[in-house]
Amino acid sequence: MRPLVKTLEQLTNLPTIAINDAQAAAWAEYQALDGDITDMVFITVSTGVGGGVVSGGKLRTGPGGLAGHIGHTLADPHGPVCGCGRTGCVEAIASGRGIAAAAQGELAGANAKTIFTRAGQGDEQAQQLIHRSARTLARLIADIKATTDCQCVVVGGSVGLADRVSGAGGNVSGAGASGISC
Repeated sequence: MRPLVKTLEQLTNLPTIAINDAQAAAWAEYQALDGDITDMVFITVSTGVGGGVVSGGKLRTGPGGLAGHIGHTLADPHGPVCGCGRTGCVEAIASGRGIAAAAQGELAGANAKTIFTRAGQGDEQAQQLIHRSARTLARLIADIKATTDCQCVVVGGSVGLADRVSGAGGNVSGAGASGISC
């Protein structure tokens, strides 16, 4: 048992679990869904990409607590190096940090917020960076649907909820996933 969990259980005399923020968000999103849904995956896209898995109406964290770390799913074997040390992870391409890291020329050194603003002003490079992120997320959702057969995928996070990402992703069904909306 984790020391923090054990300490909290002793102090509160209540059962306690420790999960990461994306797993907690997945559980909260699941609780808000239609009662007929028992299997869903949550993706959070912000500075990084994470997630959580609910299967059979239960949050699945795995024995090591790593279930749902979907940001480290391979998106492009020739893509950028991720913070985890692997090459081409979804996080290295689709996250706010990934979008900013790919910026060149006039946008080099800009943060994701600036890139989104510039995209709204018609900057072609900014729009392409956001489109790349959105297409990567669309493929991830298609892969999740294909591998988990979940009833729906919920997307959150500051980048994931941005209008330009949801609009730029195109038809996720065309990326190989269908029936993913909740």
